[in-house]
Amino acid sequence: MAFELSKTDISAINDFVADLRLKATEVQTALGVFNGTVHEELSTLNSAVVEYNELLGNARTIIEDARDAAQGEYDDKSERWQEGERGEAVQEWLNELEGLELDDMELYEVEPLANFDPAHSNALEELPTEPSY
Repeated sequence: MAFELSKTDISAINDFVADLRLKATEVQTALGVFNGTVHEELSTLNSAVVEYNELLGNARTIIEDARDAAQGEYDDKSERWQEGERGEAVQEWLNELEGLELDDMELYEVEPLANFDPAHSNALEELPTEPSY
């Protein structure tokens, strides 16, 4: 037995190299389209998040203004009223308003997929066909 690849094996490997290079081009093209589409969609998504955060900020302002006004009225009441049933209920409500978490959403980040490295075809092409003695 000879320690070498047969002509048939070498021919098949060369065919695989050619096919892999064609497929690698398709993968690169699809990857570029995918990354471009993701970037466009990410931009659309983050625009919606910015608009959402603007609305949320408006709601937050209304709640804060209402809470501040109610807190002012509460503070103007007598200590006896504040310690009474209604005063305690108002204080609990004010605490709920104070504790309401209406933080802005974070913008989304997506890294593009890495470029495809068609090293397989190069490795097959550079494969020695026989041992080097």
